[in-house]
Amino acid sequence: MELSNKVRIKKEELAWREIEGEVLLLHLPTERYYILNKVGSYIWKQFDGNKPISEIIDNIKRDCDVAKTADVSSDLLEFVTDLLQEGLIALT
Repeated sequence: MELSNKVRIKKEELAWREIEGEVLLLHLPTERYYILNKVGSYIWKQFDGNKPISEIIDNIKRDCDVAKTADVSSDLLEFVTDLLQEGLIALT
């Protein structure tokens, strides 16, 4: 995975809704539910297939209340890897 990769939601396989700042996902093929906290939800909404991962990292640093010592890059790459493994997103 490269920081230049763009991430898109696999809309054809998901139903999702934002409720009180958190995203609730249903992966239709497996019928598994996922709940994303506020930061995870913010990131989820960045996955439009147009933004490179590097831009999403910059947006998180700018818009989210994350600790200055947080390793945003490594945390985001881990999150993306987890979602890829679950089949919820794809890289472009």
